[in-house]
Amino acid sequence: MSSEEKIWIVVRKDLKMSKGKMAVQVAHACVGCIARLPPWTERALDYVDDGQPKIVCRTKDIHSFTKLVVDASSVAKENFYGKRRLPFYIVQDLGRTEFEEPTFTCAAFGPCRADQLPKSWRRLQLWKDEEVVPLS
Repeated sequence: MSSEEKIWIVVRKDLKMSKGKMAVQVAHACVGCIARLPPWTERALDYVDDGQPKIVCRTKDIHSFTKLVVDASSVAKENFYGKRRLPFYIVQDLGRTEFEEPTFTCAAFGPCRADQLPKSWRRLQLWKDEEVVPLS
């Protein structure tokens, strides 16, 4: 796997969102991570100059999503005060269109290298419509 930094997004598969809804939720997650980077730093500019790479993965339900969120929060918190702050962002849809109530839809971690991901995130599978492709 490449050593370039990417934003890693995990989306709940059980929600059966339309493709448009999912695209918007993933966009919210990416913007949330970028907003947590110190602005105009070399790292933020490098991420943009490198084409803003992203990986979208899936998790089966709210229970597995919650575990991933806890793991990512822990890793992000450990690195918060270091030079290489690792952003993490959780998206909660407000329930105005496809959902009847506020719903956690996805979360994003990074930009970071694959070896900086929480261990549970390294086992995720790529999102590919209804077909799943392993990361490795």
